[in-house]
Amino acid sequence: MTLTIAVTQLKTVPGHIEYNKKRILAAITQAKQSNADIILLPELTISGYGAGDYLLKPKFIDDAREALYEIAHHSTDIVAIVGFPERDHHSLYSSAAIVKNGQILGIHRKGTLPSTELVMENYYISPGDKPTTFTIKGKTIGIAISEDFLDPNRLPKCDALLLMSAFHWSNRRHLTNRNAFQTTAKTIQTPIIISNALTSCDQFIFSGYAMVINDRGEQVGGGKRFNEGHVLFDIGTINKLPPLEVQEHLDATLYRALMFGLQEMLNYVPEDKVTLYIGKCLESHLLLTLAVDALGADKVYPVHFTTADDLPSDLKNIRTLCKRLNVRLYEYDINKDHLRNALMSKRKDASIDPPINWAEESVDRYKKGLLLAFSDLHNAIVLGPINKTQIKLKLKGHGMTAAGHYMPFIDLYRTDILRLADYRDLEGKLLNKEVMAGAKSEIFRHPNVCDGAELSFKEVDQILFRYLDRRETEEYIAQFDHDLELVTRIAKQIDLNNLYNRYRLPGPYFTTKALSKSWHDLHRKYTGALADPIE
Repeated sequence: MTLTIAVTQLKTVPGHIEYNKKRILAAITQAKQSNADIILLPELTISGYGAGDYLLKPKFIDDAREALYEIAHHSTDIVAIVGFPERDHHSLYSSAAIVKNGQILGIHRKGTLPSTELVMENYYISPGDKPTTFTIKGKTIGIAISEDFLDPNRLPKCDALLLMSAFHWSNRRHLTNRNAFQTTAKTIQTPIIISNALTSCDQFIFSGYAMVINDRGEQVGGGKRFNEGHVLFDIGTINKLPPLEVQEHLDATLYRALMFGLQEMLNYVPEDKVTLYIGKCLESHLLLTLAVDALGADKVYPVHFTTADDLPSDLKNIRTLCKRLNVRLYEYDINKDHLRNALMSKRKDASIDPPINWAEESVDRYKKGLLLAFSDLHNAIVLGPINKTQIKLKLKGHGMTAAGHYMPFIDLYRTDILRLADYRDLEGKLLNKEVMAGAKSEIFRHPNVCDGAELSFKEVDQILFRYLDRRETEEYIAQFDHDLELVTRIAKQIDLNNLYNRYRLPGPYFTTKALSKSWHDLHRKYTGALADPIE
């Protein structure tokens, strides 16, 4: 006897119950058409994961409950596992409802709550205290929600464990989730079936990666990140399926994540278009390409301010890229601007230490003002190409770098951007070869870091990654062919900018403690170890 489960990858919007309900009803209809016996949906499907202070509003919780009743009545001849916020007296829970034929057959409450710098669920949610199972076609099915799976002692004895989750996607370390699922499945000797959220909230994105792990800890199936739909499996044959050879291209997944982040961003703002300043740097060229790929050429408005510093080849490269992308370029000759010329007539003020070049500072601010005015005129959001290397070391980049309402590269090092440019331009027919070569050969110079030497961005980014993302000590980093004095100077420069770095700039965050130390410690507590598959 087959027992078929549809594992969904469903796009939800935090706080938008009506939208989410319609998506859930459509997913259930599709699963019934596929003759599924069970449909598994992600955590807090009805409210959308990351609804935040909406969860504090009684009417919002009541509306979520009403939506659950409607979903239950729609679930004829199929068991739906639906995530929703449940209020019981004075406590609120992240719960999974087991519904069929208009009835709520059971409810599981999330028992293990994350409490990290990124996720403060315990501010809204109370922990549950009981494992949950139900029986269908002679099989005992267990229910768990997100971090529940980290503690095998809390998991029920069952033939298969259904895990609804909301783990956000993380650059470099995004495979760690899979490794943890495999460890737990092997520990409890039970297959685990995972449906993960596909959404965005608080500058983090969720990839919606459905996954099936057998009782030996081997992945035997899964979906595709950042795609909607569902995958079907027969629960009775999961342990007989051969292991899946997972070959995930990190740069391809990261590029899809950036596209998804851009598309999601426009869902949360009144503007329906984007604009950006395109100069001679590779970052702005890649950002324009990314925006067109994600949103379409009709929603992207690139701007270039022509100055005396522009070489004829710079403008030619910009125009060629816009032509290849089939997007209109807006040009403004700032050399003929009288206000700009008046600002340039000011001199450097040597009475201040360090001296401030008022002309340069004023013109930079003026160009930013022009870009913002252009964005208001076209009802557009300004995209900025600033990257993590620039932010953490407070590098002075192009004057327009920080002029952005949204910055897709905010959590990517400069070498990440070079890799993405190579990935996007595999055939070498889009991005200009001169621009690419110039970016790859650019030398890192910083008076407080280089001490007169010239460094490669690759070495600097390697040190930043180890110091910031892996939290390694300066002495430990120096063991990997890095000069200890250089590592110390970089760490000191980061610490000097610590106050500046506390302010989170608008953009998607991928690397910052996506799976924090506390998350790792919790898993080690119960399973003994957690491998880290990515260098």
